[in-house]
Amino acid sequence: HIPCDAKEQEIRYDYFDCASNEANYRPLLNESVRVLWRGVYQGIVGPLDSTIGPFPSTTKPGFRVPFEAKISGNSGRSIWSTDSIRKGQLVWTSKTQTTCFHTGDQYRRFIWSLPPDIVCDSMQFSYVKEFPSVGHGRNLKVCLDTDESGYINNGGLSSLMPANIGCPEGMSRKDCDYGGLMYALRDIDEGEELLCDYQDFYVEGGWEALGL
Repeated sequence: HIPCDAKEQEIRYDYFDCASNEANYRPLLNESVRVLWRGVYQGIVGPLDSTIGPFPSTTKPGFRVPFEAKISGNSGRSIWSTDSIRKGQLVWTSKTQTTCFHTGDQYRRFIWSLPPDIVCDSMQFSYVKEFPSVGHGRNLKVCLDTDESGYINNGGLSSLMPANIGCPEGMSRKDCDYGGLMYALRDIDEGEELLCDYQDFYVEGGWEALGL
């Protein structure tokens, strides 16, 4: 039995043993999993509060450049450019396939509704995002990118490789982070792995603030 107020780390590591899952390279997910995510999400939040529009939503990914999702010996699941990308070019937008839950309880209901074999993948790709405040307090949501962007690996100071996509210097957070946009930070060659800095969208205390 899993308590209805279980926290994110408890769900992930105590009840579903995702540590064992994450210790090995996981296969790429097929489109049926993504369709299931979107359908369960729509059923929980309803079409009016959906961040991906009324169901059925498009299956088109948020990438605005040619890409390939594959498993790399060094990176595991990862995203690679299949054409050159200019510095400043829009690479990805959250506007088509990023599902966001308005409360922690909605997210729990989502996780409880999934087949057990995809719970760990679902939680691995979930994160807390901060949106512009609409009143008092922080406007936080749990989000899950239901396209292949969950395979984008970490770059930046906490990684051996610098990020090559993200929010360009000089662009406001309102225009970039809040809008769920990632741009090329430099010219990117065909065949390069796309990397973003996870610290750019880390929200300290975000899970706890949502009761998770």
